Amino acid sequence: MRHRLTVRALIWGVFIAWTATITGAQEPSEREVLVLGARNAWKLGVYEQAITRYRSAIALDPTQWDAITEFGWLLLETGRPFEALTQFEAAATLAPDDLTIWRNKARAYGWTFQHERALTEFDAILKRFPDDVATALERDGKEALWLGRLRRAKTTFEQLAELEPQNSEALFDLGQIAALGGRPSEAQALYRQLMFVAPGHRQAERALELSELSQRPLLTLGYDYIDQKGYNGSRSIRYGLATAEGRVRMSDDVSARVRHENVQFDFGRNHLLTNVETVGLRYSPNGYFHMDGFVSELHYNEIGRDRLNVGIGVSYEMPSGARVRVDFERKDLWENQTTVLDGITVNRLSASVSGALERRIDWAIRGDYANYSDNNTRIGGEFLASYRLLWFPKTFRLIYRVNAYGFQRERSYFSPGAYATNTVAMEFQRWLGYPTKGDYLAEAPRNHYTAYYGISVDSNGKLFHEWQGKLAYALARQLDVDLSLKAIRSSVYDEWNAGVLIDYRF
Repeated sequence: MRHRLTVRALIWGVFIAWTATITGAQEPSEREVLVLGARNAWKLGVYEQAITRYRSAIALDPTQWDAITEFGWLLLETGRPFEALTQFEAAATLAPDDLTIWRNKARAYGWTFQHERALTEFDAILKRFPDDVATALERDGKEALWLGRLRRAKTTFEQLAELEPQNSEALFDLGQIAALGGRPSEAQALYRQLMFVAPGHRQAERALELSELSQRPLLTLGYDYIDQKGYNGSRSIRYGLATAEGRVRMSDDVSARVRHENVQFDFGRNHLLTNVETVGLRYSPNGYFHMDGFVSELHYNEIGRDRLNVGIGVSYEMPSGARVRVDFERKDLWENQTTVLDGITVNRLSASVSGALERRIDWAIRGDYANYSDNNTRIGGEFLASYRLLWFPKTFRLIYRVNAYGFQRERSYFSPGAYATNTVAMEFQRWLGYPTKGDYLAEAPRNHYTAYYGISVDSNGKLFHEWQGKLAYALARQLDVDLSLKAIRSSVYDEWNAGVLIDYRF
């Protein structure tokens, strides 16, 4: 839903020249009067009247691609991308040798989230205009952005913006990339630059407003209830977790959080209240390197025990789009009554790499090593691959995952010498626009609902069924709610948990 290479400036320039011409020439035709009236109504912001006049003018002469193109931009500005696409398709048919119109048509498919069709159109343009560097850069930048390869997308769009400084598509997408990379100040500077180039750019105005809102302090309140039981009690635990967290962004590079948790363990006749205080810090000097860490102080009230948990993680996106991450954490093990009451802790080091193959396949590989305070070790790994059948705003994925690990010794918690699960699953997500159903901005609340079902078989031949559901929705401009539900059922292990999160920005 993004628009215009300074379209209004071009339109009004044409309008002035055209007016001067017909003033000294002849009486304007009915079509010319209607187009003139449409442009004037558009300039005054009377959009419905402008739309009506453009429709009437085009009906009188359906072969005039200039009016059809203008009408497409007007429909786009008023939030009607699918109707705009129809106009750009018609204009490309009438002017098959006009490169600008063909690029607008390809962009229009992107505005309506037909990403593969848009890339196909860009490829068709490059076959007809193989030496057009700008089209090649825009095509590669769009593909990288839609696939989540932000570093590659940023580099490509920066080259395009240098080649075409008035290209509003490049400026807007650079703003979106900055927002997705957690750099709102950088995004805001790009939106302001775009609004200078293309005054009245609807999406830039909305993105700027939402970006400024995202920098405000955030308060999150939440509650989770977890109930796990199975494997002869080695993975049986039940507790409720109430949280309150405040986040503040000090700059694009640094953000901090403070979190308080009350954990109520339910061990049948016995209960244990635990308070957790956490301070976290995140550092990201650019859009592709991130480092975050936390320190947590735990106090187990009834048994009078105090503990300190820590963690640090580093991630880096390579120019190819692959992402590497390394994490270390030292945490209390909450797996059953024995691990909690005996105070067993685990030091875990994990490393992962993830990426995408072509346009539809995502993959991830992870390995980890864990050392337990009761003289035990665990080595494990995971491979995940998913195939995307639908892209956006409806996404549907088929997932395959294999997880394998082994312990050095058997303990009170689930610690087999060798164990593996193979999982096949499907996941459906429907993203909901904000503030209108047609707006999908990086800064907007991530409104969506998700449904997931997976079936697993472990190395002992046991079958597991897993269901997950999630709903995230903005109740108001500064208030979001997130509901989640998960259930696992098998003959040896059952789990279910439910959670709610409420976000408020001051």
